[in-house]
Amino acid sequence: MIKKMISALGKNGLENIIIFWGILDLVTFLHYAIVNLLHKRPPFLADFHRIIEMSKKYDIHAFIPTTLAVLSVILYISLIASGIFLIRKKVPGAFIVYAQTPLRILHPSTALVFAFFSVRMSEQSIIEILLPIMILIEIFKVATVIIWHRRVQEQVPKQFNSSGHPPT
Repeated sequence: MIKKMISALGKNGLENIIIFWGILDLVTFLHYAIVNLLHKRPPFLADFHRIIEMSKKYDIHAFIPTTLAVLSVILYISLIASGIFLIRKKVPGAFIVYAQTPLRILHPSTALVFAFFSVRMSEQSIIEILLPIMILIEIFKVATVIIWHRRVQEQVPKQFNSSGHPPT
């Protein structure tokens, strides 16, 4: 079903979606950085500081929270790269998106979900409503990136002859 919808968009429509995903990745990173700076917290360092505080407050081992914070930092830094590559319609952006997907599921950072966080909801409502929406967005993103990536790969052999050189 997704493939039929994307096919109906044509080449330019699909490329526009890829650019849109790149813009969202950069917006997600900027949102993270700006929110931290507005609260007078240095991005990334504030995450680790909160983990140390949480570990002390609840007397828990910091391994799992620290691991999640490191993965969060990796995700946010990779958003810059994926954003730039996707906006420029470069294939490395697809590989970064593939690697980010599990991190995105663990860490709800999709820019489209930010709008929902401004609505007052109970924690239960957030889990029941936002988590499925976030997962659907991620599925759609990965599906569009896979289809775009395959189309780009199909174009490469047509640009070269059997010896691997451009046609003369």
